[in-house]
Amino acid sequence: MSENLFGLTVAADKGLDDLQCQRLLSENRRYQEVMLQYRCALKALESRLEILNEEFSLQHDRNPIESMKSRLKSPSSIMNKMQKRGLPLDFPTMQANIMDVAGVRVICSFEEERNMAFR
Repeated sequence: MSENLFGLTVAADKGLDDLQCQRLLSENRRYQEVMLQYRCALKALESRLEILNEEFSLQHDRNPIESMKSRLKSPSSIMNKMQKRGLPLDFPTMQANIMDVAGVRVICSFEEERNMAFR
């Protein structure tokens, strides 16, 4: 038995780890295009947050953002989540149903700074 894996066919009884998924998807142009959109959105958001941090720093002589970290969900994590939810493994379904493919974590020193900086 096999199933469609973002346009690729693999044995359904084999569990795929991140490296295997990455190898399978690395040649899939559509996967690369979709993940590029997420990477670009992350960069745009990080850039805007850095600008807000610098503006706040100029006005208040301190930075509200202590650290910022971004990430893209691994291919196997995306696929596992979709399989657990019983969703078809395709890009439109992924984009419509998986809300944490990309994420940014912003850590502020103090809660009141977080509230002031991002109004």
